[in-house]
Parts: sequence; structure tokens; C-alpha cells
Amino acid sequence: MNTLTAEPEAITRFAAAVRAALSDLSAEEIDELTDGLEADLIEAASESGVQHMGDPRQYANDLRQAAGYSARATPPQGVKARLRAFPDEIRAEWRAIVERFGLGRLVDFFATLRPVWWVFRGWALYLLVAGLVGLWNALPTTVIGWLILVGAVVLSVQFGRGRWLARWMRVPLVLGNILVVVAAPFLASWVVTATNSANSPSAYVEELPWHPGITMDGQQLTNIFAYDENGALLENVQLFDQDGNPLDLVGSAGPEAITLDGMSYLVPNTDVPGRVGWNVYPLSVIGEGEVTNEGLPASDANPRVPKAPFTSVRPLAARDAVVSE
Repeated sequence: MNTLTAEPEAITRFAAAVRAALSDLSAEEIDELTDGLEADLIEAASESGVQHMGDPRQYANDLRQAAGYSARATPPQGVKARLRAFPDEIRAEWRAIVERFGLGRLVDFFATLRPVWWVFRGWALYLLVAGLVGLWNALPTTVIGWLILVGAVVLSVQFGRGRWLARWMRVPLVLGNILVVVAAPFLASWVVTATNSANSPSAYVEELPWHPGITMDGQQLTNIFAYDENGALLENVQLFDQDGNPLDLVGSAGPEAITLDGMSYLVPNTDVPGRVGWNVYPLSVIGEGEVTNEGLPASDANPRVPKAPFTSVRPLAARDAVVSE
């Protein structure tokens, strides 16, 4: 008996090539024909040497004939034929790797998880389709969305079971599986982010319109009326903030008249030396016809103090003056 001259790697490659040549058969038929193939090759190599193993395609045809299957007339030729055979070749190479490194038990464990993968793949397909129609959610929120998700999962499961799968679809399916595997971490991260956002408490904050000058509860103040400790109405009261800045009711530093209703115009006090007296209250008003084209009070304008809300108010310090309206 000759000394074993075949390297384990050469035998593994030869077995993978034999399985690839049987790729037109079902997986069960291939397993039946090639069960114990490596052991047979090792035994043959120990007798005749690796150089006598021959053509793997011819070896595959011999296995077919021995089992009663018709021989494969010619190997796949051309680009289209090679693409159709590509998934089978990948599976054959994968079997060789599994057998070489003793990964059978691990592969069997993951094989039991294939239904989970089919569902996940269908969900990833739903995200793609739903995103194209503007329904980008981790889970559907509409009837159409649920129809898309259920349809995608059913399609993925049927493909996984070998149903509804034309031969030309096998290469796109392999490429799609690779794409889903690459995108899986990003999809998982997106789901976590979307879930946390959905569960986070949210509060509606009404954005109030901005007005220059002084406002109260979002409404522009149109005048200020001051009363002394005895409840008497005061005029020409100068008001300042905590830093000594004049309290400008309308947010205007110029002498132009300001209208808040399009009919009457507020005008600043003209008796303040060195600046425009917008902080002297109550502000006086003029009519629309008393404003020049430049927005300034006309020379013959007659500024007047508008009617106060009260002529007097209740005095401070428990004084008993009567409040008059």
C-alpha cells in the first residue's frame, strides 16, 4: 500500500469541487451522494496518491451514475451560467470549511435559528419599502404599513424555505443577505434610538411671539399708568430698570411715533433733556392725521394723555379714601 501523499487541503478542495459539480441537485441529494466523501478520498489517496484523484466533475458524474442520476452533460459556461451556479459553489466551499475546522455542531445550532433570520430579513425589507413610500417606522402605524411588513416577512420565509424562488433570484438573494448582514448593526441602533425617543416624555411648549419693548403674558403693553400712595393718578413719571436703563415700552430709541393699532400713535415725551423720553409715563398719543410722511409728530400735533383705567385707586397703608371710577 502506498504512503499517503494527498494533503488534507487538497482533498478538501477536491471534495468541494465535486459538490459544486453536483449543484444542480437538491441539498439532500448532494448530501446523500457525498456522505463520507473525504474518507473515501483519503483511502484512495493512500493507495494511489493525490495525482490520481482525477477530474472532480468526472468524479461527480460517476457518483450520479452509481446512484441512478443522469450525468451532467457539460459544466456551466458563460457569465449567466456561472452566476446561476455561484450560490451552489459558495455552499460547497462552505461545507468544506465546516468539515475542515469541525464546525458542524456550531453550524447546526445556527441552522435552528434560520426562521429568526428569515423574519429579520423580511423586517429589513419592510423598512426599505416603507421608507420609499414615506412610512419610515420601526413598526407600522398604518394598515398599509402592516400589509407591507406581513408581505415582506411571508416572502422572506418562503424564500428561506426554497419556495417562490426562481433560479435567477438566487444570486440577488445572496447579495441581499449580505446587505442585510452589513446593515444589521445600523438597523439595531436605529431601533433602539427610535424606541427611546418614543418612550421619552414630551411636553408641548408654546413659542410666544417676540415683541420689542415690554410685554406681559406675551401681549404688548401699550401704556403704563402710575398712582401715588394716596391712590392719585400721576403724570410725567420717569421709570428705570435695576441698572438705570430707561423702561422703553415700545422698544424704540427714535423720535418717530409708534402705532400699535394703526389708528392712534404713541409719542415720546419731549421734555427729557439729552434723549428721547420714551420712559415718561403715561405716554401721550396723537391721531393718524397728525403724523408726517417721515413718521414724526406733525408740528401742529396735539399730544394728549389717553384715558386712564381708573381716576384713582385705593390708598396704601390702610387709608380710607374712596376709589372712584
